Amino acid sequence: MIEQVLNQRATTHGNFTSNAHTSQLLKDIVSHGDNFADLSLVQREALHMILHKIARITNGNCDEKDHWIDIIGYTQLALDSIA
Repeated sequence: MIEQVLNQRATTHGNFTSNAHTSQLLKDIVSHGDNFADLSLVQREALHMILHKIARITNGNCDEKDHWIDIIGYTQLALDSIA
């Protein structure tokens, strides 16, 4: 059963190892920003999730609408967290 799920996800998300590599590189780059320490936990998590989705887009199916919709959602959550 899990093999079927993993195979299906690979068609939309791409190869897990490639995705993990890209995602971690992007997160490392962002963490070196001058103001990264000033971000709230919500803002950091939103950025991490957005970068995760970018990794899926660049390693998996770039036409998967859910990836793009999720980015909008995480952006909205970060925006909503700003007082």
